[in-house]
Amino acid sequence: MIWFTSDFHFGHNKEFIYGPRGFDNCYDSAAQIIKNCQEVISWDDTVYILGDVMLNDDEFGIKCLRQIPGYKYLVVGNHDTNSRIEKLQDANIFFSIDCGRRMKYKNWTLLMSHYPQITENYQDRHKVISLCGHSHTKDPFLHWDNGLIYHVEVDAHNGYPVSIEQIESDIRKKLNI
Repeated sequence: MIWFTSDFHFGHNKEFIYGPRGFDNCYDSAAQIIKNCQEVISWDDTVYILGDVMLNDDEFGIKCLRQIPGYKYLVVGNHDTNSRIEKLQDANIFFSIDCGRRMKYKNWTLLMSHYPQITENYQDRHKVISLCGHSHTKDPFLHWDNGLIYHVEVDAHNGYPVSIEQIESDIRKKLNI
């Protein structure tokens, strides 16, 4: 199975991150995200994490990331600094660390980035869909009116990663196809 997620913010001890998620601190938020991931992802699954994996306490962040199952790929976000990326490379957690990724899925192209990307192809049979995070929205279709944009951040999926099948189902419902 293929999963997508973003914006864990492990170790980011700021109320504006963990508070809206329903937690009193970043450690409880991290524990629940890890639990949720372990509940649905197997160690044989593929997981694309679209940025902002950790902040402030990098050692804590790496410890958390090691507990997330699956073959992990990172698309860097605005908090994934060069020094953090070096630490993640040294920790050997990710199969690759990129600025963006592109994947063909059925007759769709999925553009993975931390940031929403405008796509303009509503009438085409072949859809190009932006998968992103960054906005910390509870609405996976935020910015939808600017293109085919779908948010995978944990905030938009009740603290869980989202499967490729769920993304397809959600988008088909939204497009009435």
